[in-house]
Amino acid sequence: FTDGVHDDLLTHLSKIGDMHVISRTSVMGYAGSDRKIPDIGRELGVATVMEGAVQRAGDRVRINVQLIDVETDTHLWAEIYDRDLTADNIFEIQSEITKAIAGALDAVLSDSDEAELAKRPTQNLAAYDAFIAGKMQSVLYERGSAPLLESIDHFNNAIANDPEFGEAYALRAYAEIAIHWYTPEPGDWVAAADESLRMAAKLAPGAIETHMARGYYHYWGHLDYVAADAEFELALEKSPNYPLAIAGKAFAARRAGRFEEAITLLEMGSRLDPLNADMHGSLIETLTGLGRFDEAEAARARSEAGAGKINFDPTNIGSTWIQQGDVERAWQYVATAGGNEAEVFWLTRVDYAIMARDPDRIRMALDTWPEKYRSPGHAPETYNISRAEALLMLGETEEAQALFEEIKARVDTREVPYPTGWRANSLYFPVELPGYVGDLDEVREVIAEFEANRRPDAWAETQYLEAYARALAWAGDPEAALDYMDRFVEVRGPYVYLPLSIDPAFDSLREHPRYLALKTSYEAWAAD
Repeated sequence: FTDGVHDDLLTHLSKIGDMHVISRTSVMGYAGSDRKIPDIGRELGVATVMEGAVQRAGDRVRINVQLIDVETDTHLWAEIYDRDLTADNIFEIQSEITKAIAGALDAVLSDSDEAELAKRPTQNLAAYDAFIAGKMQSVLYERGSAPLLESIDHFNNAIANDPEFGEAYALRAYAEIAIHWYTPEPGDWVAAADESLRMAAKLAPGAIETHMARGYYHYWGHLDYVAADAEFELALEKSPNYPLAIAGKAFAARRAGRFEEAITLLEMGSRLDPLNADMHGSLIETLTGLGRFDEAEAARARSEAGAGKINFDPTNIGSTWIQQGDVERAWQYVATAGGNEAEVFWLTRVDYAIMARDPDRIRMALDTWPEKYRSPGHAPETYNISRAEALLMLGETEEAQALFEEIKARVDTREVPYPTGWRANSLYFPVELPGYVGDLDEVREVIAEFEANRRPDAWAETQYLEAYARALAWAGDPEAALDYMDRFVEVRGPYVYLPLSIDPAFDSLREHPRYLALKTSYEAWAAD
């Protein structure tokens, strides 16, 4: 309940356009801390800290809130709210506190701010409790299906207590579409999210949660970045500091090729949520992917020099070194990382060991890959493909080729050969296995079919071009492979030579005049 009051207060405050409020995902790192307020304020980059406590006993609640000036460590304002507890009353108290804080900080409330504060999403206290429990699980950038499934159970409980609770339907939709995007959990989660959104649109059409969830539904469910961007913009009009909408709009802008806008939004999100590893990591990843390596390194240094508690995704940071052609640094980053709950982490360790061309590292990475992460439902051949690639690098060509043939035969007999298809977060694309088994005709057919139907995606396009080139090189068409490598350079710049230069797939092309021309172009760019 205390978490809910805290979250709602921050949500209310973040809706005030005249205020910049740090996200709960960052401030919760200080819950129960004995750190001094000025230190916390400086780490979070704020001028004022809100501190307080909640006591609840039956139908009574006491909320103690105070504002502390970070510079002087003195109280700006304090109040105790001792009230009867009802669903309507808890929202009144939160609105009252929000207005008092805004007044103490000389923030101006617009008419739309007042209208947002007047809203009451439910009149049922049990529904509110369940909604908050679900919210705590679903919107904190969790990975894996367990917390998301748990959040759906809470939202279902909220809806059972109040079938008119539109925001509960909206956040249930967000959790459902997140399961579709991030996990191999079986089920038609896109259809489930669609049904939840229909109810959210009916009961809470203007809620920021509805716009946010619909944005991710368009993004993750249908790769419709234009529709997603419009929904995130509507959410931000009502709540300018809403991190989930800021992140969504940044990613949609990046897909649309509006890279400067994406960087600006990610920088904004990083300031509002300074301990959010996803936001910082995405900013670093974006700058690196655009060849702005010095800026990426500066962003990483700022992130780690701030509050110092950011848990970066090792695969995300490792990838930034791969983009710069630094295999050793990338390997050290993933080799020293602790256990990880994502299949892509273990896949990445093998990839980097292969790029490092180190037999001992390759064997270690394969042997330490946990059984439960070797064959996820959305990419069941992940481990086997990595093992076959490793055999190639270890010089066991015949054994590797036999394994590729075996994998390809299994994939071809499945009802859905590639469950995630060409999705940007797929662990392997449909063009890879045809390339490995040397089926040049199928490689060309797969590329042609995808190119004829794919949605424009300025960010993922380079992944596709690199995958095409790799498959064509494997299948024995070096000129076509180099055509796509040239397109890769045209789309981004000469610096993309760096990841190509360490990829074993292109070893057969190293002395080709066109490959050497790419190298020369990169060297001139780097010198300049």
